[in-house]
Amino acid sequence: MLCEKIEKYSLDHILIKIVNMEILKFKTNIKCGGCIATVTPFLNKEESIQNWQVDTSSADKVLTVSGHDVDPQKVKTLVEKAGFKAEVVQVLGTSGSDL
Repeated sequence: MLCEKIEKYSLDHILIKIVNMEILKFKTNIKCGGCIATVTPFLNKEESIQNWQVDTSSADKVLTVSGHDVDPQKVKTLVEKAGFKAEVVQVLGTSGSDL
């Protein structure tokens, strides 16, 4: 019985977190694996970021960040502290609509 309640709470908690997730996209100058290695500790330490990746094959070197209550300015600042540029190009909610 206790196990069932824990599982239900966990599932509900996970669903709530998924519903509140945001996706942010930034144009950057992060060009290669070495650049990604440099920015990794800066982005990984930010608790609001759940996942991030850089598309180094795109012309705009797009950094996609997903998480909960992610502050676009904070992400920009973290990327800049790592020595790179970041410009917000899109902020989406989980529905895929612009926020």
